[in-house]
Amino acid sequence: MAFRLVHAQYDRESRRAYAELREDDADGGEVIVVAIFSYRRTSIVTKRALEQDLATKARHLMKRASRGLDGR
Repeated sequence: MAFRLVHAQYDRESRRAYAELREDDADGGEVIVVAIFSYRRTSIVTKRALEQDLATKARHLMKRASRGLDGR
């Protein structure tokens, strides 16, 4: 699946990240995946770099979750 990043946001106070990923499905609809997770920045980065980092981490977390559902 090739999810595209729709929205990524980071809240400095709560140190939480929000990433919304979407993909068209075979039925003509849309698959929407939202991840909310703890995130700590170690350096100052641009907004675009932060969004890409959040999307990468969200995709990684989704892969880990799917493996857990399969029992592997």
